Amino acid sequence: MQLFQWTQEHGQKPAVYSQTELPLFQASNSSLIFDVNVRANYYIALNQMGQWYINRLLKDRPVDCPMKVPNVFVNLHNSASIKRIALDWIRHLVYYINLIDNRIEALKIGKMSTSYLLVDSNIDLPQDIAVNPIDAWFVWTDFGSVKNAPRIERCNQDGRGRKTLFQDSNHLSSPSSLTIDFATGRIFWVDTRLHSISSINFNGADRRMVFQSDYFLWTPLDLDILDDRLYWADANKSAVFTINKFGLLEEHDSTVQTLFHQQVSSITIVDDSKQLQIGAFNESKCSLCPYFCDPEKEYQCLCALGHVFINGQCHNETKFNQEQGNAVSKQNHSLQNFFYADDSNSWWLFTPKMLKFESKKWYIVAAVVIAVLFIAFVSPYIVRFFCSLRYDEEIRNLL
Repeated sequence: MQLFQWTQEHGQKPAVYSQTELPLFQASNSSLIFDVNVRANYYIALNQMGQWYINRLLKDRPVDCPMKVPNVFVNLHNSASIKRIALDWIRHLVYYINLIDNRIEALKIGKMSTSYLLVDSNIDLPQDIAVNPIDAWFVWTDFGSVKNAPRIERCNQDGRGRKTLFQDSNHLSSPSSLTIDFATGRIFWVDTRLHSISSINFNGADRRMVFQSDYFLWTPLDLDILDDRLYWADANKSAVFTINKFGLLEEHDSTVQTLFHQQVSSITIVDDSKQLQIGAFNESKCSLCPYFCDPEKEYQCLCALGHVFINGQCHNETKFNQEQGNAVSKQNHSLQNFFYADDSNSWWLFTPKMLKFESKKWYIVAAVVIAVLFIAFVSPYIVRFFCSLRYDEEIRNLL
């Protein structure tokens, strides 16, 4: 993995003036995916052997990472199947596409033993993911399937509020890499089948064609943005190209320029302006949350969809409810049921052990009731029978 530095004057071609080899781990013969936290000065990379690697980005700057660097995690959460990652540089969260399980998950740096499932339904062939930690959502591209059309979707960082931003058979065929432009409030993406770059706003409206070319976009691999320029890598040309993000507008230059020639699989532009910050954000309060914090609600801790926040931890909602039910049944076997309430619903919960105990109790009650009814209805006939026998005996004595 290499760090390139370049300059570009207005109207001039970009000029690379520095090239640095970043320290890596066992990455030979393995393509990499990675992302950076510019302010905290660290990067996270993942190779195809299932290894996560976290290290310092620039040697002359301190590192503000929730864990010691450098650090390597091996075979974490089936990581060999991960296609793309996106880093929340404010809360130190990593969002990734899991191809084998076909879902989108998240990890918190420093607490990487727990993964959070965010999207696992109606997802076909997800290609790339980007996160907007300022507005607390992430966005991804999906090739679609025979049943579902290609689309671009968005979801809140807690896994709720999912919606389709853009789905158009005429202007969307194979959306792959995408990037977020905070300056204009737009999402840019590459379409590998249409050989084009397009954009929409954060709500999915106002689609614009930026650039289309079979030559420069024959096999695009990755896309990023800085200021007014888009950058992408193309496998067929073994080069990284750049163009003005308003490329097809007459008042802007639509000339494609070459940044450098080299075969790359992933590009990430490192610049402070790309990673905005939340005003007066208290990171120490946020670090107390196991997953996500909301600074607009006094740093309230939120858990991913399907989890509940209890005693400082995010617990699987279904598993936690079952464990609580079993605990109550063990403490009080005479309890027939108990009431459990959460944010989404309220319901009665019976455990098998409790039902077994109560069923024995009702067998006894039923037996007593049957005995009482038997005595009440049958005893008069028994008395009458014995009385008739005695009467017959007296008649015989008289005769």
